[in-house]
Amino acid sequence: MDVQLQMFECVISFAILVSIIYYLKTKNFFVEAEGKSFSKLLVEIVLPAMIFMQLATHRISSGQFILILIMLLSGIITIFISYLIARILTSDRGKIGAFMIASSFGSSALLGYPLIQMVFPNNPEAMIDAVLISEIGVGLPLFIFCPLVAMWFGNERKGDIKFFQILLPYLKSPVFFALILGLIFSVFKIDPGIHVMNTMKSLAQTLGNGIGLLSCVVLGIYLKPKSFKGVILLILFSAVLEMGFQPFITSVQASLFGVSDIHRKILIFISSMPAAILGPVFAVRYDCAPDTASVISYSHIILALISIPLINLVF
Repeated sequence: MDVQLQMFECVISFAILVSIIYYLKTKNFFVEAEGKSFSKLLVEIVLPAMIFMQLATHRISSGQFILILIMLLSGIITIFISYLIARILTSDRGKIGAFMIASSFGSSALLGYPLIQMVFPNNPEAMIDAVLISEIGVGLPLFIFCPLVAMWFGNERKGDIKFFQILLPYLKSPVFFALILGLIFSVFKIDPGIHVMNTMKSLAQTLGNGIGLLSCVVLGIYLKPKSFKGVILLILFSAVLEMGFQPFITSVQASLFGVSDIHRKILIFISSMPAAILGPVFAVRYDCAPDTASVISYSHIILALISIPLINLVF
């Protein structure tokens, strides 16, 4: 099947499933409080298991760390440009911060992993690239820059922002431990035994099969139709930055660094993801225009139905 068609079908299937979950929520089949449990299950058990096994069972080449650098630079460049654009679009500090949060780091794990699995089936190297790019190139800066921006532009701004306090939640997370352990197993070629590894692989595969479903459940439960009045321009410019400009500069860097075609494709694919769902969480925590952050992030999911196949067709 053509890759572009498969991408389109994947995004459609996600949109339909999220819509079904949202409909069930309106019928009280799900309640919003349950979303935290599903999210916790996804972030603290399913994703760490998949990340660890993907890294631990495959050898990582030094060239793959170039991919992390490319993704990191793309995010930093985008968040700087998003600030300049936001200053033109609005004078509201909270909305500036919300715009920056929703325009710089994509939902690489929540939507990227299951889509990578579907688009590149039976290709472990593709998933390893996705894990490295997502967790180090996107995840780590997401936990650093987004809370910092939310603190700075939110109503709970504090004069003494300590970077370690921002990093601590990520450093204590199961995802981070899974990443470190997986890298140790891969770099030092640790083999605990064929039977142990086979059992762990089977468990990780079982858990990994639920990534797509759990992702859609979380998105559907937290989806809230909100008024788009006054934020249409913010939504459109944010979508262009997050899902258009960032893949472009990622592609340019990939060409400059001379990465392979498949690595370049995966970089572009991950960088074209809609806004990370954690963005509104940080906006809520520091009262940084949470309604604006939420409506932008959820709008990205809808626009991704067109943008993801289009971006990957263009690049």
